Amino acid sequence: MAIKIGRCAKCGDPNELKTLPSVTGLDGPLELTLLEMPVLACAKKHKAPVHRDFMLWLIGEIRSREAQIAAGKEEGMIFKKHLCGECGKELAAKSERKQAFPYELKYEELPPFKFQITMPLYKCTGCGKEQLRSTKQLHDHVAQSVMGINDAAGFPHSGYVLFIFGCLLFNYPVLSLFNVPAVLFGVPVLYAYIFAAWAILVGLMALAVEERR
Repeated sequence: MAIKIGRCAKCGDPNELKTLPSVTGLDGPLELTLLEMPVLACAKKHKAPVHRDFMLWLIGEIRSREAQIAAGKEEGMIFKKHLCGECGKELAAKSERKQAFPYELKYEELPPFKFQITMPLYKCTGCGKEQLRSTKQLHDHVAQSVMGINDAAGFPHSGYVLFIFGCLLFNYPVLSLFNVPAVLFGVPVLYAYIFAAWAILVGLMALAVEERR
């Protein structure tokens, strides 16, 4: 798929293919940093992703590498504990340090760029191995961190950001918070939440369309 440079959606000036030296998104324990990320930029310094699906592609690429990082296992529903992925002993309650895990990415025919995942490490009380608390802890914060990168890079809030927001609203763990045996005005809480979240998304989409006119 060829990258179409085109014109700036905001001002109409011609775009150029550029790179951002460093941009970071934070969410919870996760710090996600992209180095030399390709972007489209015009003379007025408006920036946009190189493709409308780029940020969604980025989420998928990051999540595909989660299993490469040593991590413990989470157990328990209310009183959670984290066990070593190697020996099964409990991990320390507090992290002693953070570590950055670097990776290289390549989008279509563009030059490679790098990203790094920085997360706190927890030492096993048995074998002493350092690891993440769990892969799930990393997984749950990837989408929000990418949204932070979107904001830090100065990209417009368009449809793909709303798509990410929708994925968060209609997936675990948010959805599970409303899956309770209760009713609201005669409607099960889960159904009420789904309809309310859907209405909010429709409203945000309408605002985004109006903003681009």
